[in-house]
Amino acid sequence: MSVVKLLLPYVGKHRVLLAASIVGTMIGAIISFSLGLAMQYVIDAVPADAREGYEFLNRVALVGLAVVVLTALIVFVTGYGLAKAATRVIRDLRCDVFASLIGQKV
Repeated sequence: MSVVKLLLPYVGKHRVLLAASIVGTMIGAIISFSLGLAMQYVIDAVPADAREGYEFLNRVALVGLAVVVLTALIVFVTGYGLAKAATRVIRDLRCDVFASLIGQKV
């Protein structure tokens, strides 16, 4: 636990990026959960008429494609944000360690 306390000042510098990534993760989880609910609606709501059924399934396919693209975009942005924040924290740690080492006598 003491290691986490030591990292808090470094992580705190990038809290906006981390918060955006966490919110993106939550939105992605909600979308993933809603896909199951949407599938239940699709299965129960298919019309009996063939023409209406094809039109309905075409609309469902387009909405499904949009949801998959949106989910992929959210996952990418979230992963990128977390990786960028982690890289910045590591950079700050290295800068402080090297500044400390340079200040010491050999």
